Amino acid sequence: MQLYNKISISPGIIKYHSQDSGSSVLFTQNQIVKSTLMLLLPLLQKTTLNTPTINALSLHTTLAPAALSNKDLLSVHCFNHQPLLQFYHEITPITDTVSLVTSLPEELLDTCFQVFKIMNLKSSNAIFIKKCLQHTLAGQRIVSLHIHNGCFEIAITDDTQLIFYSICHFNNTEEFSYYLLFYFEKTNTPCTQTILKLTGEISTASPIYDICKKYVKRLQIGLDATCTDVRFEVLL
Repeated sequence: MQLYNKISISPGIIKYHSQDSGSSVLFTQNQIVKSTLMLLLPLLQKTTLNTPTINALSLHTTLAPAALSNKDLLSVHCFNHQPLLQFYHEITPITDTVSLVTSLPEELLDTCFQVFKIMNLKSSNAIFIKKCLQHTLAGQRIVSLHIHNGCFEIAITDDTQLIFYSICHFNNTEEFSYYLLFYFEKTNTPCTQTILKLTGEISTASPIYDICKKYVKRLQIGLDATCTDVRFEVLL
């Protein structure tokens, strides 16, 4: 089995998981990302594989037809998210027909390279979408939420197809409730018949869980019902 060191970076939270050292969550602010990442170096030195995989969450994403050229994909993306100065753009194929364009601040990438020197960079957004596509059900619409600190990703699949993806900021439970219902209405997704899966920074004791339970009857913690710690489900 291949050994791994994986680090997830999203607003306010850095997660680390290694086959050798287990899992940990570190809380940070944007201005002290470097000092927080430095805390992981002793853990990396204890493992048999020192090169980490960085799964970074982009707050600027565009889902577009894969048939478009890379130049056209980037043009559509930058038009949607103007201005995107001093950002690194990446195109990740999701399926044969859909690609995801993501952007990360160059300052964040520079910080990661300063700390780790060598690393494998991957899109956390793309990983979440692909995991959702691995857990589809024939003839069933599924809404999956990946809860982060102050934002959530939403992916909606119908049968085996991805029909919607977005990332949304929220400041309180009222805003979360509003945006959740907004996306259900926007995609003509019936609350009573749809499966809603929650992963990330979520538990049955969370106010967000209570909101979801209020509106959706078929509620599940984890993209995979057998997952024991959904904080690291997308990271693994």
